[in-house]
Amino acid sequence: MIVVAEPLTRPVAEPPYPTRRKVGELLTVVAVLAAVDLLYPLNRPRFRIPTALISVAAGAYAISGLRRFPGAARRWGFVYQRNREYGIIQGALWVLLSVLGAVGPVIAIRVAVATGYLTMPAFTRPEPYLAWCVVQDYVFFALALRNLLDFTNRHVAVWLTALMFGLSHYPFDAFMIATGTVSVCWGYVFATSRFIWLVTGSHFVLGLMVLA
Repeated sequence: MIVVAEPLTRPVAEPPYPTRRKVGELLTVVAVLAAVDLLYPLNRPRFRIPTALISVAAGAYAISGLRRFPGAARRWGFVYQRNREYGIIQGALWVLLSVLGAVGPVIAIRVAVATGYLTMPAFTRPEPYLAWCVVQDYVFFALALRNLLDFTNRHVAVWLTALMFGLSHYPFDAFMIATGTVSVCWGYVFATSRFIWLVTGSHFVLGLMVLA
């Protein structure tokens, strides 16, 4: 009796993400951040114009990357990764704690805004703000932080990303400090879970608590 062994089906290894692309994405994020802060910061009357342009460009790059770059969906944290179940659970717990821990500071910020001590960017509807949260989180965490994690240790990568995220809210000083601080938590959540939607969910909830 002759037994014919069935061929083993092995998963096809995805090509590594090119270093040139990693560097290019990082430099682009830094250059756009510097250009917006210097030329058209959030306190300008029509800051929604550069916001819309950045959103379109980021969306186009994400769609193109998902089609052209093998493994981009996993790298950017768009899809659930079974081998990171513990990290996702841990990240979800940190998100919950960050939202609960932010209640006190959020109340203080709202009181300061109501009394005129602080000025905040205005969003009249939640839908555009949710879209902007998705864009920010993709740019700073799925691109900048994910690439920094390949070049340096996790702590340096997270804190550098938090610095950039805080600066993206220039020139609102208190808002820069608040967003930079909470983005440290978001950075560790993404670094642990590699699931961007945990960050975006927390970002949207906290943002509405402050701005609504």
